[in-house]
Amino acid sequence: MNPAVLTGRRLVQPKQSWPCSLPTHRLSFGVQGLPYSEPGFATVVNIPQQEQEHPQQHPCAHGVVHKITQREWASVQASEGVSSKSIGYQVVQISCHLYDGTVVQALTLQAASASMHRGRRVLPSQRYLNLLQEG
Repeated sequence: MNPAVLTGRRLVQPKQSWPCSLPTHRLSFGVQGLPYSEPGFATVVNIPQQEQEHPQQHPCAHGVVHKITQREWASVQASEGVSSKSIGYQVVQISCHLYDGTVVQALTLQAASASMHRGRRVLPSQRYLNLLQEG
């Protein structure tokens, strides 16, 4: 995510940040958005076990794990509309593999299955894609 969104709009100031991979998850733009303007938003989805055994064919998600305060985490959740167990984003615990080989547990937001597009691929808007690429 674009650092200006995290530190500017959301007022989150990470104490530390580390690049990482999520070997058991891949990036998906399958979260239902607004047709034509923002058709799909990002989430991480589980990679089936048999696909995890062939990482060259099924690449995993990469990102950044941030050390933030509980108040900042609550702010992130509120800005993403986390409030329901059945729709929108949900908080999940994941294993993050830092690039130095260390594995850390972290919390992330993952879309509830009811919020995902069914049966078709959806691409993000250019605006949304730019936010992800700049971060």
